[in-house]
Amino acid sequence: MKGIHLTVLFILVFLQFSLAQELKDCNCEEGYTNLVAKIEREYPGFNNKVTDTLLYNNFRKSLLEESRNTSSEACRELLMRYLGFFRDPHLFLLNRQSALSQASQSGTSERSRKLEVDMQAFHQRIGNSTDALEGIWSSESYKVGILKEEDTYNAFVIEANTPLWDPFEVKFTLFGKDSIVFYMQDHSPRHSTYTLASDAIISIKGISTLFIKQHPSHNLSAEHIKILKNRLQGFYCEPVSDQTMLIRVSGFGQNAEAILENLIEQNREKIFSRDNLIIDLRDNSGGFSTAYAPLMPLLYTQPKRLPGVEFLVTQAMVNIFKSRLAAVKPEDYTVRELRLELILERFEPNIGKFMTMFEGDQDIYIDDTYYSNERPRQIAILINNGCASAAEEFLFLARQSKKVKLLGTPTMGAIDYGSAMEFDFGCKGYTLLMPTFRSKRLPQYPLDNIGLQPDIFLDESITDWMEFAREFLEN
Repeated sequence: MKGIHLTVLFILVFLQFSLAQELKDCNCEEGYTNLVAKIEREYPGFNNKVTDTLLYNNFRKSLLEESRNTSSEACRELLMRYLGFFRDPHLFLLNRQSALSQASQSGTSERSRKLEVDMQAFHQRIGNSTDALEGIWSSESYKVGILKEEDTYNAFVIEANTPLWDPFEVKFTLFGKDSIVFYMQDHSPRHSTYTLASDAIISIKGISTLFIKQHPSHNLSAEHIKILKNRLQGFYCEPVSDQTMLIRVSGFGQNAEAILENLIEQNREKIFSRDNLIIDLRDNSGGFSTAYAPLMPLLYTQPKRLPGVEFLVTQAMVNIFKSRLAAVKPEDYTVRELRLELILERFEPNIGKFMTMFEGDQDIYIDDTYYSNERPRQIAILINNGCASAAEEFLFLARQSKKVKLLGTPTMGAIDYGSAMEFDFGCKGYTLLMPTFRSKRLPQYPLDNIGLQPDIFLDESITDWMEFAREFLEN
């Protein structure tokens, strides 16, 4: 199974390397025509998704007529309606116009403002302040100063890693104990709630960014901050009872594998000394298929089977890979570039065909790399419609364990096609995000828009899923 992990991860590396080319402004009809041609020629799910050609052709023609009278500003919605026909969450239209241009076109009256701040006076003030919110805070992208004004707190930019934000512009405003207006990268406002954890971390609901206090300094260790950050981002492990442990896994993003490895290692004795484990996977929308590897030894009872994938080889994909190789000097090649050369050698003569990435790739991967652990003896995984993509791949494997039961509601169903890449389709300002492979489960076992089904359906009358899972395991 390692082979498929490497394949998926390898392709994802190239997500940002769409082929640069001279693009022109398009009217909506031209943009729509270009998009349809791209999908019909290069989307690996086209033939399987279009089961009623009469319905599809009528839908396509009606949108073409509509596009002739659609303005450039309204065109994106029409293009998304066309993509929506295929009901593939990996198929999406990205607007590449500048964020500031979008903000100015939106006409919002609630744009962030600029403060006049004497930084010397600000540093003196926060050095003497006992207010937990006032001070200097930082995220991965911004350093802000938070200053109280009457009953509100304004966070103004000190530094930003984007030219779209200038010093002293208000990045967010806090109201009361939990309300916030957060200004997105394009300066548009988002109303939400926030949490202040241990007077050291500001977490904003619905926004992945965390702001950590830098000055005045707090008394928390780096390890404690790390634990708090993980918990706020939905990664934690704790006892539910004397018999049952819980692991919460909110996503399989880039850092998830390392977080899970550390989490399981720190709680190893507690996990393996109990009979039961609950894995809360709700609203885990996926990410990297390597990220769930630390969880697999907990589930293992016998070898697991995972179907392979095959790529629709297109000239656009070949051009992107060639462009990526051209950007690296041969003497600087790593294993990644050497693998890419082999792929190109295999793909280039086979434009238009479905191909495995390497000649030795298998139709079915069998995972027999783990030894069975006596404990935990029973595992309940909580799932819902928010589980998608790599999370569903994990569930496909997990449910093959004799220990595991899935509790909840059906998952989203976004697993048949994957490894999305960015493609141009001839119109400036728009980029198509499109899958490049299909699963070898198809067409016998489709899961898109169906999802993985729970072993035990939790209906609306069950309000506390965690308690239900605990009782199910323990009684």
